[in-house]
Amino acid sequence: MKIKGCHNCILALWGWLCFLIVPGMWLSATSAEATLTPQAMSGTVEVLLPGEQAWKPLTAVMQLKAGDQIRTSPGSAVELWFDDGSLVRLEEVTLLVITELEVSIAKKTRIARFSLQKGVVSAKITKLGFTESLCEIATDSVVVEMKFAEVEVKVLEGEGQTFVTALQGELDLVKTREGEIMVSGMLDDQEGMIFSLAQIGTKIRLGVQRIVRKIVLEGEGSIQGLRTMLGDNDNTLKVDNAGTNPVEVAYSGIIARLDQDRAATFGIPRQGGLLLNLVGQMNIALWYKDRTTQYEGLYVFADKGPIYVNGKMIETGSFEYWASDQIQGTSRALAVPQEKTPAARTLTQPQEQPVAPPPPDSGSPQGSREPTPTPTPTSTPTPMPTPRPTPTPTATPKLPSPPTPTPASPIQP
Repeated sequence: MKIKGCHNCILALWGWLCFLIVPGMWLSATSAEATLTPQAMSGTVEVLLPGEQAWKPLTAVMQLKAGDQIRTSPGSAVELWFDDGSLVRLEEVTLLVITELEVSIAKKTRIARFSLQKGVVSAKITKLGFTESLCEIATDSVVVEMKFAEVEVKVLEGEGQTFVTALQGELDLVKTREGEIMVSGMLDDQEGMIFSLAQIGTKIRLGVQRIVRKIVLEGEGSIQGLRTMLGDNDNTLKVDNAGTNPVEVAYSGIIARLDQDRAATFGIPRQGGLLLNLVGQMNIALWYKDRTTQYEGLYVFADKGPIYVNGKMIETGSFEYWASDQIQGTSRALAVPQEKTPAARTLTQPQEQPVAPPPPDSGSPQGSREPTPTPTPTSTPTPMPTPRPTPTPTATPKLPSPPTPTPASPIQP
């Protein structure tokens, strides 16, 4: 009985300890404090903690939390690492504020929000250990949200300009205030697309898939100057319009219109690009490909037609082609008047000696200023009243008679 009583006491004590300890363990597991760890520091990097007035050097042993401000000096940089390997890198002359850090291990979610005051930050956000992950970088005029992506955001202080570059994954952007916002999606250092957000409230989603070399743009609002860029890797660009509004694609004066659910492949010279006009609701996909082709100019192939090129309808499976000289002539149309000026002068030079071209057996070059053996009187309008003797044996003391006596005799000075 004593043994049984002791056993019951031990069980009761164990249950009491579990009641005290397990809730604490559950709370710590579900509400772990989120921090960022500084790594790869170079130069002068400083931190300003909440409630403090003085900046102090940032060290590798510090754990950065919400409310901390980090700044870098010229020639300096630092990386701020999450526990899962995601990171935010600050380049030189950058000021970044950590506005929110929240992690839920039970829900496997993470929220990280930053405010970029000036400079350049690049973020690489992974999904290791999280089913939901949100990283937000806000500037004075735009909010950039990403889940699993790689992005660079640049703010030019005092100039009202923000540059957002998507390198991998999906970004959601919202223009919140006036200011120039340039957005680009890049497959590599040469190929991609670039445009600007025109109106406040414009919302877009930009996706970059480098492996399949695809860029997707969807949203609603107004964007301007959308331009695609091809480099040395690819020579064709497929445009697929899934939006409700038409998309216009232009290249050197040639304009193609793609209505909803229409697609076309554009073969263009390397190092070239296309201009796209998008308005209102938009949803387009771009595929960059390298294809073997016998065409050196521009061709437009209707993958899903009909499409319209300069007003001409092209059915599915058909294409139109323009040679390189046709494209170049169109693109240089504004420069033609300047190029015609020297050409007009060259046409008037032969008119100085138009009526007496050299005979077939003549050895004098065309346009020569040598004595002209002209058999017609129109080439010598002057009656030559000079009293100088001429070497011609048939000359007479009378006035020279131009018609016949000496058709091949030059006048010597």
